[in-house]
Order: sequence, then C-alpha cells, then structure tokens
Amino acid sequence: RAFLTSAPDYTAVFSKQELVGDELLDQQDIYLKCRHAPFSVYLSWLSGDEGREVLYVDGENDGKMIVHGGGWKARLPALTISPDSSLAMQESRYPVT
Repeated sequence: RAFLTSAPDYTAVFSKQELVGDELLDQQDIYLKCRHAPFSVYLSWLSGDEGREVLYVDGENDGKMIVHGGGWKARLPALTISPDSSLAMQESRYPVT
C-alpha cells in the first residue's frame, strides 16, 4: 500500500470475483490504469465482458464515468453513468471512486 500511494500512477492486470448479494459472480480479468492526481481510473476487461472499457476522472464529466460495452455492445454508443448507480453496481460491491 505504501508503494502504491507513493507512486503517482501505475498499471496492473488483476482478477476479481465478487459476491454481490447472494450471488458469486464469474471471475473477470481486468487491465487497470490508475492516477492519483487528479484521481483517474481506466479499466479494460480482458475476460468476462471482454472489450468493456470504463473511464473515470475525478472532477470531469459531472462526476460520472464513461462506459463502453464489450462484445456485441461495443457497437452501441458509450454511456455516461454515475459510479454508484444501480447499473454500475450490478457487478461490484464498491464504486470505482
């Protein structure tokens, strides 16, 4: 934790599998870019909904994140949604913020 808080930014690939409500969701592998100032997160799904992208920048886009779907949803325009909206929280217990 000390290293991550001292680094101005970093990239990583991580795997997550969460229990949301009573349901254990499938494992997802996600490429992550994080910057501390301003706080910014870019996520790109490598498995699960492969190709999905999420961008959140603190203080931009009225506090919302930009979400571009993966798979067949990649043909649709990107959505701008609140990080703590029900749509954003379907596969996570905590918002990106």
